[in-house]
Amino acid sequence: MRVSSTCLVKVDHNRYSVPADWANRVVSVQLTANRLRLVADGQVIAEHDRCYGRNQLVCDPWHYLPILEK
Repeated sequence: MRVSSTCLVKVDHNRYSVPADWANRVVSVQLTANRLRLVADGQVIAEHDRCYGRNQLVCDPWHYLPILEK
């Protein structure tokens, strides 16, 4: 999946945050019954509880810290 310029990946009609360093890059998505893992370069770069709603935003504010520091 390609990460958007706003550091989000859309999976199953929901958006999940990714660390800012991965904006506009490609990552893999691993889904389990209750977790979503985003993997790049062989390591987990983000992990969220899986959301079964629709059009929800699942965001970790720490993913945006590098952008806020600028």
